[in-house]
Amino acid sequence: MDSQPDITPSGFPNTVLWTKGDGCRELAELLASKDAVAVEGDPNGAGIRHRADMVVMNKVGSFDLLPVAAPTGFDTEKASNIVVAVGKGPNSQLAARLAGRLADRLKLPVEALTAVRPGAPTAPARRLVDQARAPSGMPGRVVEVQSEADLLESVAGSTLLLLGAPGGSWLHRQFFGPGAKLLTAAPAGTIVVRDAPRRAFHLMGEPFGVSRHLLVQDALMILTEAVTPVVDDGQLVGVVRRKALKDAPADGEVADLMETPAYVEATDALHDLADVVEFYESSPIPLVDRRGRLVGLLDPRAVEEGLA
Repeated sequence: MDSQPDITPSGFPNTVLWTKGDGCRELAELLASKDAVAVEGDPNGAGIRHRADMVVMNKVGSFDLLPVAAPTGFDTEKASNIVVAVGKGPNSQLAARLAGRLADRLKLPVEALTAVRPGAPTAPARRLVDQARAPSGMPGRVVEVQSEADLLESVAGSTLLLLGAPGGSWLHRQFFGPGAKLLTAAPAGTIVVRDAPRRAFHLMGEPFGVSRHLLVQDALMILTEAVTPVVDDGQLVGVVRRKALKDAPADGEVADLMETPAYVEATDALHDLADVVEFYESSPIPLVDRRGRLVGLLDPRAVEEGLA
């Protein structure tokens, strides 16, 4: 597993949500390697419920729970080739992975492209292209252009264009600044993508906890983990350590030994969890919803793999 959602081990999303909008359903079905799920209402709840890897919607907007792909004028019937416009940052890397996915599904040629102004150094741009093309081995090139109007003219055919949401490169400033009209000029449409971190709910297992009133002797019989959540009417109220249970009177209660819990919300990013993993001594980490209810457990080994 990867952390930026390098989406799945294959680099492609398993489950893709889609909202109302031209081309959203078709794009979601092409990108998903498992399920494309229609969403009405709040995409946050649907994202967690389906453990979705991406959402396709009609604009990137402020939604940041999942990676987003936003199609404009998306028309696979017109497409003769796919181009991913590469800039700095994870958004372009995601665009490159999705371009490779679409090229495979649509059986179309694909290339990674970046542009520089005439006379500008090309080595940094070449490195960006090489980084984007590496996973799929797609061809790539750097072109010199005088203005934003020349960008698409450097590409032959009826192009489907993919690019990351606004970044710091000159190329992306042209698309989202003075050249914003080019987003509707690609003959087969444009797909703008924005990445998001891999989150705890993607790796969430079933919840488990013990009652605060459980006797110590009974807890020792059923608990094997170093640290276990303690719940009261579904709420996470504490944790108990097996070491503490071993040193306690057999007729005592878990409530007498429990500590204040460290916890993770289901929407927290995996890269924020290092301290919590240490607190739980490699035991499963409790995940809670916004009301503090225990909704699942997170295997710390999965977190480590997800951050590899």
